Amino acid sequence: MTNLIQLTLLIAPWFMGSPSGGHNEPPAHASAHASGLLQNQEPASDRFEAAMKGLVSKDSRFAVGVVLEGEVLFEIGRGNPRTSQKKRFKPISPAHIFDLGSVSKSVTAAAVLHLVTAKGLSLNAPLTDFFHDLPEQAQGVTLKQLLGHTSSLPKSISLTESADGDGPRAVREIMKQRRSGAPGEEFHYSNVGYQVLAAWVEEVSGERFESYVEKKLFKRARLPSARLVGGTKPKKESSTQRISGKMQSKIELFPYGFGRKGTTGALMSVRDFIRWDEALRKGKVLDDASRELWAEEGLGGYGLGWFVRDDGPNGKRLQHGGNVEGYQSWVARWPSKGALIVVLGDENLDKDAIGQQLERALFPKEAGATDD
Repeated sequence: MTNLIQLTLLIAPWFMGSPSGGHNEPPAHASAHASGLLQNQEPASDRFEAAMKGLVSKDSRFAVGVVLEGEVLFEIGRGNPRTSQKKRFKPISPAHIFDLGSVSKSVTAAAVLHLVTAKGLSLNAPLTDFFHDLPEQAQGVTLKQLLGHTSSLPKSISLTESADGDGPRAVREIMKQRRSGAPGEEFHYSNVGYQVLAAWVEEVSGERFESYVEKKLFKRARLPSARLVGGTKPKKESSTQRISGKMQSKIELFPYGFGRKGTTGALMSVRDFIRWDEALRKGKVLDDASRELWAEEGLGGYGLGWFVRDDGPNGKRLQHGGNVEGYQSWVARWPSKGALIVVLGDENLDKDAIGQQLERALFPKEAGATDD
C-alpha cells in the first residue's frame, strides 16, 4: 500500500501542475510492482509517467489503470468531476465512474454468454427461435453472428419512439433493415446487432437488461460502483458529470432505450474494471468454455465483444475502444498475463494515443491497432 501511495505523490505534481492539485484514493490492491522494476529494469512509475507525458493537459478529465500479473502497477485520476462552481468536489480518482461507450459491448457479450450457459442454449441458435413475427430477412441470423458483427445488419439506425421502449418491436424494426450481404459471410461493425442482443437478454431472462447485468454479472464480480444507465442510480460521490457541447447532466440522465441499450451505457470506474477483469480471469462470472468462445478471433479480427489478436508471448490481446456523448474509453486485456490497461476520460481525451503509449510501456514493443 505504501509503495502505491508513494507513486501517487510522485506523479501528482507532474499531472496536476502543483502538489495540491491532485487527489488519489488508496488503491484497492497494493502492488509490489509499483515502485519496483519492470521489463528492462526501469522503475514502473517512470515508465508510465513518461508514456503519458504530453498527452494530457491541465483541463483533462480522466482516470487510468495498469495491471500486470493481477497486481496494480499504476493508477491515477485527475480533473473536476463536475462543472459547478458553487461546490467543491474531490478531484477525479480511479474510483470515479465513466460511461464505457462501446466497451459496453463486452459487457453485453458477457451477459449473453452467461444466459446461454444458464439456459443450456446454443450461440448458433437462430434469432427466430426467440422472437415471433420477424421479417424474412431475419432468417438464418444467429446469436453468434450478432456478437461477432457478421449478421450483415447496418451500423446504426433510428428507431421509432414506440420501438425504442419495446424490445420485440425494436427487433422487428431492426431486422427489416436492408442488409449488406448474407449473414455470416462478412464483418460489418454493427451497433444495432448489440441492441438486438439486449432485447434478447430481456426476452429469454424475463428481466430488464439492466437488472440482469447488475445482478448476474456486476454483483457476482463484487463491483462497488458499476451500474448501467437505466439501472440502479449511481452513488453521487463516485459519479462524473456527462459534458458534451451544451449538454451538462448527471451521468445516468441519458436517453437509453433500445436505440442504445446493449451498445453503450455501462458505467464503471478504473477500479471496477480491474475487479471485473479479475473476476473474469478467475471464472467468477463466465465458465471456461464461455471465456474461450469470448476470445476466439473471428472475421474482422473480432471475437465476441472484443477485437482479438495473438500477441505472441503475451497471449491473446482483447481490446476495444468507446465513444459516447461526454465520454471516451480504451481498454486492452491480456488474460494469460493477468494484464490490463484501462483509460477512461472525457470527449477531449486522446484515449487511443494514451492507451497505445501505456501498452508500449507495459510491453515494450510496437503496440497494436485500436478499435471502437
